[in-house]
Amino acid sequence: MKAETKTVRCLKKTPSYKLTAHDGSIVAQHHYTGHTHAIVYFLASAANARCRAYCQELNERVAAAKTYKTVVVAIAPEPVEELARAHRELGLGFPLLSDAQSEVAGRYGLVEKGWFGPARQRAALVVHDKYGIAYFVAVPDADERPSWPEIEDTLKRFPRG
Repeated sequence: MKAETKTVRCLKKTPSYKLTAHDGSIVAQHHYTGHTHAIVYFLASAANARCRAYCQELNERVAAAKTYKTVVVAIAPEPVEELARAHRELGLGFPLLSDAQSEVAGRYGLVEKGWFGPARQRAALVVHDKYGIAYFVAVPDADERPSWPEIEDTLKRFPRG
């Protein structure tokens, strides 16, 4: 099944956030808005094998992202302690942010309400420019994630200055 990937052409402003990172630091969207572009990866769960593998793929591209003046951050629905462990295990070069109540994911429209069980956060990738305008939003199915060339094509459209 193909990912529900779409390029947002209507310039949609992304919701702001202020979350605690795996190391206890506070990371807010305004820390980089106006300065750098961002790749924001929403994990369904830090324990999900596919999400962990995609984090490792993104980790391999952190240096390439920097050439486009772009930061990488990941947001997961677990508490900081679990994310600290996952960050260590994965050896990531970007922050894992705790959205334990999925409030930020909800503002992005990524929380699915279950009929009988609890709500769950969907995995998604958002690429936005330094002004917080989303140019690429991918909400893939469970088996698929956007490739680096797809992400890079979006980054190439952003001004580098």
